[in-house]
Amino acid sequence: MDIIKNKSRIAVWYRDFFHINEVEKSETLKIVAWALLLGWFLEFSTWFKFSDFTINAVEEGRQLCWPFFQSCGDWYFLTLEPIGNTHVLMYGILFGLLITTAYTLIRGMYTRAHVLFLCLFLWEMTVLLMSMRLAVNYWYFHVFYVALFLFPVGKLMFLRLGAVFLYFFSGILKLDDGWLTGSYFKALSEGLYFIPDTLIPVATNAVIFIEIVLVWFLLSSKRGFRMPVLVILFIFHVYSVLFVGYTYPTIALSMVLVLFLSNEGYVSLMQTFKKSVTGIGIFTFFIIVHFIPYTIPGDSRITGEGNKFGMYMFDANYQCNSKAIFHQKDGQVTERESKSFFAIQRCDPYSHLFYLKNLCSIDSDIERVEWAFDISVNGSPLQRIVDEENACNLSYRTLSHNEWIKIPGVDEVSVIGPVSKNSYRPI
Repeated sequence: MDIIKNKSRIAVWYRDFFHINEVEKSETLKIVAWALLLGWFLEFSTWFKFSDFTINAVEEGRQLCWPFFQSCGDWYFLTLEPIGNTHVLMYGILFGLLITTAYTLIRGMYTRAHVLFLCLFLWEMTVLLMSMRLAVNYWYFHVFYVALFLFPVGKLMFLRLGAVFLYFFSGILKLDDGWLTGSYFKALSEGLYFIPDTLIPVATNAVIFIEIVLVWFLLSSKRGFRMPVLVILFIFHVYSVLFVGYTYPTIALSMVLVLFLSNEGYVSLMQTFKKSVTGIGIFTFFIIVHFIPYTIPGDSRITGEGNKFGMYMFDANYQCNSKAIFHQKDGQVTERESKSFFAIQRCDPYSHLFYLKNLCSIDSDIERVEWAFDISVNGSPLQRIVDEENACNLSYRTLSHNEWIKIPGVDEVSVIGPVSKNSYRPI
């Protein structure tokens, strides 16, 4: 009997602490739960195809750790053949958890569903913190939404405000020449589908206006204010499929439609913030992270410093060349060159450096690695921002400028030459 009573007390505490009653009383939050579950299906099915978070990747020097956790590979535990197969097993287990979670939602067992959501969230955060390569920006959207669903009181209004914040900061990101003049898309061979080049600046500035100004009308309790913005966002996300495919529009649009088609639970923002220190904490962290790139000298689109903190989708149309010359201790010299072909491929000096340093650690025969890194943003000429005699000896700081990365306009930078128009992604 004591065990049963203790379990009951724990269940009551858990429900009170995480405010499960809000989900039980809200038809909108119940649908939000399904939208978040769909996001996990998309996310995990994508990660299942990649071996980046495995011991195999570490042994081959392919892992990519965040600058603030450069030893992340020491903590990897999943394996693939010929070492093992726990990667496959793990994602089989996760699929089972997703199905089980769906079952609990169907049966209305929201406390159990919340526990399973928490487990899925912890795995999601683990992967995002352990692999910088798998930390794609639209998973940030999902993590942010899940955190606002799981933790604060006043979940529904925090989720609505969160959706507006995501659009707003995405719009702030676009306040540069790439979007204001349309040079991002003018540098693409396909341009903006179905839009003449002369009208590209009109379209890009319209997007900025939507994301910075119009989205705030979504917080109105009056459906007449929300509906025109929802129609515009629906058209925007459907059009974006031509560039980004299905995943991001599915995550973004499903949440927006669920949250703002509903008339349920509109209260003032001040009343929302008064309810939850946790919610305020989540938003404070969100805002601080977004400002990290602006605290580091130089243009983060060019230097890559702080670039993956906060929103960075469609921040610039990148092209880059990374050339490394390996000098072996026996006098042998080999050359490796890596080029980006698509605008979707981010050009980050840190990622290339991390790979080179991995090779320096794995191969004891390497004496030094000469390294040059050239970058173009939005069709501008290639500029050499890295030109080092030995990449093996370089270090990288997370929250301050790294002197070996040259800043155009501040440091002397060689102009390598013009670039051709590229495509956004493989067709």
